[in-house]
Amino acid sequence: MLALLGVDHEVMPCDPDLADTADFCAAYGIDPSDSANAILVAGKPRPGQDRPFALCMVLATHRLDVNGTVRKRLDTRKASFAGAEET
Repeated sequence: MLALLGVDHEVMPCDPDLADTADFCAAYGIDPSDSANAILVAGKPRPGQDRPFALCMVLATHRLDVNGTVRKRLDTRKASFAGAEET
């Protein structure tokens, strides 16, 4: 899809031991300003509804506003990083 949109990108394998952004960038010689993280956020479900999720793409040089912007987008009272069992 990124290619169809004309977005310059590269998909590369990543050693799970290098999941930390700083470690990843150092090991692969990637400038943090050219790296992004995919972060799965889970919201608190409303009664009778499924738990809402959002997959957020965040530049490595930026922080994700989970309990502000993401929580509001999910229209939930509470949001947090999804647990390993949910990813």
